[in-house]
Amino acid sequence: AIEELAGMTILCSDKTGTLTQNKMTFAELLYDGRIWRTAFVEEDKKAGYSPVDPDDPTFRVFHRAMCLNTTARFVPGDIFGVATSGKAPIPPKPFFSVEKGFPTINWNTKGDASESSIIKFAQFMHPDARAALNEDDEEAIMEIHDKDLIVHDRREFPAAIGGEIPFNSGNKYHLKITENRGNKDTPFTVWMKGAPERITNRCSHHIVAGKRVELLDTDRAEIDRLRNELMGKGRRVLAFAMHDMPADTLPAV
Repeated sequence: AIEELAGMTILCSDKTGTLTQNKMTFAELLYDGRIWRTAFVEEDKKAGYSPVDPDDPTFRVFHRAMCLNTTARFVPGDIFGVATSGKAPIPPKPFFSVEKGFPTINWNTKGDASESSIIKFAQFMHPDARAALNEDDEEAIMEIHDKDLIVHDRREFPAAIGGEIPFNSGNKYHLKITENRGNKDTPFTVWMKGAPERITNRCSHHIVAGKRVELLDTDRAEIDRLRNELMGKGRRVLAFAMHDMPADTLPAV
């Protein structure tokens, strides 16, 4: 209780639940030289961030990385909320929303807070989930949100045997290699996520408008500037990277 803290000089509060519930909220993304706002945070008119467009070609690459290069999982059968009648599904809503609904931050997961926030956002923005919500079909919504779409994608692009380096405090990154079954030209993809300084220094290119372009020094400087802007807002910032491995570069077995 507050009255038991005695000599407290500073009280930190966090309406997104990071401190009070050990739950993190996926707030913004940085790509295409801009910061984009997710539906999980209220609009900051002063910052002027545009909402994420789920059909943006760069975001689609980002979304694939969030699905495949994460380890957290949803608790089976507990992704979706059901009305008290036990029949009608409750549409998922952003955490801050004043509308009636089931806050996505309350989806139960197995994994640390950072990983959990990523897959909650990825599930919420998944093309299959959004298609069901747009149809406003209760049966379709229940069918989609009764299953873990992230696991579905991971099964489609399974991890290569021995192709993973777990995150640790020394490396400050997580690496995973997935199989691209049926793709003879690039049979594997390497995915990385972690501290921005550990990821961007390994990159020669970045994705702009859905296309791979050279990462220039001016681009790095702008990325650092925008990253610092997010960190100044108290955000924890992670960087994502990928590399498709051409078949002719793989060692002979």
